[in-house]
Amino acid sequence: NTNNPNGPRTSIRSEDDMDIKPEIYGITGRQGFRVICLRTGQMVGATGYPAEFTDALKDVDIEDMHTSGVTIVATTQNSIEDLDELVKSRIGHLGDVSVSDPVDTVAIVGTQLNRAPGLLSEFYSVLEEVGAEVVTVTQANDYSHSVTIRTGDLDGVMRELYQELIL
Repeated sequence: NTNNPNGPRTSIRSEDDMDIKPEIYGITGRQGFRVICLRTGQMVGATGYPAEFTDALKDVDIEDMHTSGVTIVATTQNSIEDLDELVKSRIGHLGDVSVSDPVDTVAIVGTQLNRAPGLLSEFYSVLEEVGAEVVTVTQANDYSHSVTIRTGDLDGVMRELYQELIL
């Protein structure tokens, strides 16, 4: 994704070179996110909902957003005092809107993560064992799996994931 096929960080491979074994390179996390969720059945077959969502919330500094036919989930680190009221007043007409209390994100980063039997199950098992409540999955692909969680100890969660999944 560097837009430079000859760049030092660009990797172009043939189908024959895709025998990469699943591997976790690291565990990462960030604190202080709010999750904004819009649920509505009106998005199925409709257009424009994500644009209307982001246009209405430009000053909220949306950092990440995922859409499906019935939901839009976005995260922000904005500390607006009345964020819940502000969001509901601007996009409440689109459907059921909720804004979470502050949550943290934690992710595993690597290669071929979705192709490793049992890896994601182990990831979620560790989160459950340490008492981290999963609020939402914010990213899931072959290179990273990220979730927002409620926990009082992000560093402890990350240490436990490192112990169980990497060491």
